[in-house]
Amino acid sequence: MSTENYTTSADANLDIRSYHAPDQLDAFFAAALPLSNQTYQARLLDAGLPGHAAFRAEAEALARTDSLRAWILFLHGKPIAYLYLPVVEDVLIYAYLGYDQGQAQLSPGTVLQMHALEQLFAEQRFRYFDFTEGDGAHKALFGTHQVQCATLFLLAPSIANRAVLTSHRAFNAGVEATGAWLERIGAKAKIRKLLRG
Repeated sequence: MSTENYTTSADANLDIRSYHAPDQLDAFFAAALPLSNQTYQARLLDAGLPGHAAFRAEAEALARTDSLRAWILFLHGKPIAYLYLPVVEDVLIYAYLGYDQGQAQLSPGTVLQMHALEQLFAEQRFRYFDFTEGDGAHKALFGTHQVQCATLFLLAPSIANRAVLTSHRAFNAGVEATGAWLERIGAKAKIRKLLRG
């Protein structure tokens, strides 16, 4: 296992470990899965790092063909952030990042992302780092270009489909109006923090 130690001060030991080979994945999942289960992505969005057998078999297959890059950031021996990137040809896919919300003031995801990018630039193998769709300060900070993307659905012009689309449009408008109202009264950031905590 590739291990790099960084000491930022006498009482704050950071340890960033790389997991790219099949025989390193048990250690990666053992440290990353308990952390993932605590993140708001897992709790609220069901989008944490998967731990089921099929996903682990897929990770091992990727690692066997040198098509996986993963890291964990430890603080005082405790995992506080993980990053999991499958590789498709010469493109890294930003698949899973999670961090300990209790350490959010230290920006562990950003620290880990910067370290990962340093290692990836040193490899000089990959052409793109695909942060995937969606907004976010993290992507704005590290991204250099963006491509417009959309998901299209072709539906028959039936009454049922029109009703679904109208309901969907009304729901989205309601969410946007509620978000704008919460922003105006200064509660949006507090609610977001509460949901993530």
